[in-house]
Amino acid sequence: MYLFSFYCRGMNFIDLLKLNNSNLYDDRLSYLRTKTGVHLNFKLRDHSLKILEVYTQKSMNAYLFPLLLTEEMTTKQITYRSHKLLGQINPALKQMMEVLKISKHITFYTARHTFATFLKFETTPIDAISEMLGHTEIRTTQAYLNKLPNKKLDKIIDDVFENSKYF
Repeated sequence: MYLFSFYCRGMNFIDLLKLNNSNLYDDRLSYLRTKTGVHLNFKLRDHSLKILEVYTQKSMNAYLFPLLLTEEMTTKQITYRSHKLLGQINPALKQMMEVLKISKHITFYTARHTFATFLKFETTPIDAISEMLGHTEIRTTQAYLNKLPNKKLDKIIDDVFENSKYF
């Protein structure tokens, strides 16, 4: 599900929980982002489709992921369930990083930041990143992408000097 979030433009966990069959059509995903109410509609990549195949076989109701127990849950119950599940998922991610001897702190939410940072490294315009994340304010996206690492900045400068006709 972490990778599904990354491949689906950094989808928030609560939105992932609420996905159901009506959000899918022609290998596309269409949903309203819970936090902002922004409508997102995009083509699912092969990686996402493969992940969905695995999980939809396990789901016992119309939800795409087998995480919400019944379709009659209220908004408050879904929010509570989301917090409860993240309370289990995030420690599992921490354990996984320890086993792999990777000294990075990750939570489910880092899939969203990683997606945005990946696009920034690929020189995607910030307004496009903002739209893909479903932000209503460009400042929110700028806060996600506050600065590039020094090695990335060094490479940009090296590339500029190597490709410049003036040096």
